[in-house]
Amino acid sequence: MSERWRSVRIVSIALLIPQQVGCFSNHDRHEPAPATPPGETPIDATGPDAGSDVAHRDAQNDSDVAADVVLPDGANDGTEGACRPKLDLVVVIDDSGSMEEEQIHLAAQLPMMVRSLADPPDLDGNGVPDWPEVKDLHLGVLRTSVRAPPYTCDQAGDGQLQEVGNPFLEGCHLLYPRFFSYREGVDELEPLTSDFACVAQVGIGGCSLEQPLESVLKGFSGPGSSVTFLDGTMGGWRDSFNEGFLREDSVLGVIVLSDEDDCSYSSEEIVWRERQDDSLPTCLDPEDPLYPIERYVDGFREIRQGRLDRFVFALIGGVPEGLVTDPEDIDYDVLLADPRMGVRRDATDPLWQMGPACVGERGRAYPARRMVEVARELGSQATVASICQESFLPIMGTIARAVGNAGCE
Repeated sequence: MSERWRSVRIVSIALLIPQQVGCFSNHDRHEPAPATPPGETPIDATGPDAGSDVAHRDAQNDSDVAADVVLPDGANDGTEGACRPKLDLVVVIDDSGSMEEEQIHLAAQLPMMVRSLADPPDLDGNGVPDWPEVKDLHLGVLRTSVRAPPYTCDQAGDGQLQEVGNPFLEGCHLLYPRFFSYREGVDELEPLTSDFACVAQVGIGGCSLEQPLESVLKGFSGPGSSVTFLDGTMGGWRDSFNEGFLREDSVLGVIVLSDEDDCSYSSEEIVWRERQDDSLPTCLDPEDPLYPIERYVDGFREIRQGRLDRFVFALIGGVPEGLVTDPEDIDYDVLLADPRMGVRRDATDPLWQMGPACVGERGRAYPARRMVEVARELGSQATVASICQESFLPIMGTIARAVGNAGCE
């Protein structure tokens, strides 16, 4: 890695440390809604489409330079039956002020979710694993914050893989590698899953305009990409800060965890727009300048060089639980037509007086229409779960099956 990018990493760590030690950012993205009578009133509005920590980090599978590893006999020698499907899995985590409990819940489930990829369960008891095992894994974490004009947020992850943990959590350290690697027969899985969960607790000091789709696009677009970002740059971090994570022959799996919809904006006007007392909240107003979802479907296809069978998208977000009970069979048209997925007033809502898509033990989640629309466009390469549900394990089956289908050709 060049000295330039080493400097970027050091600066990024210095900026992120305050939020990891308890910095709380008020979730102030929305203008206050006017007082309305109790209950909900539908609105016809849809948006546009350093010591021990350094030692711990160095002891990990440092991914700045790929290690030469000798695999067990027959593990990957090109003979029949030696296929080792590869998965590069990134979890994109909402780091805004309302996500503390959800991050804790995800961190508690992540080790089990990762183990289920390498050692699939047999939930139906038929003696056959529920999905193909994944033998070769890269694991990384992105945040929903993106650094973009007018640069009102200083704690943006900006599509860069996270390497900072929270040393105040039991068993966690301050520094980690940018991503974790696992190969069956070579690496131990258990310490990796715990470290991955530590990095996944990214804190709640991030930007209040969540941009998970833009974060993925910026994170894994290459220097030859046709994508232009709002800061005027072309191409993303794939071959620089995130170098080594995404492999040409892997399946890229993306899991987004957020209690709000994507707000990837195309103009800084979204911040400066004058809003009236009866205006809809920022990012929900149809006049707000958001990128169309086609940008992301096309961008993900370009990241995978036209091979969308090597990409899988999973949303854990604001959707009604009862409409996504089977991650393999989601009727997106029915889901998007449900009134709970619309923009509507709710005077009982404690935050913005807007109606939630679901309510769970950890709070409310708001309709994730844009991300559901992306999932619909991706078809069988996508799945959706509700952030209000207790277990996120079922979506791992969809990801593992996509790896099995595309990873052995």
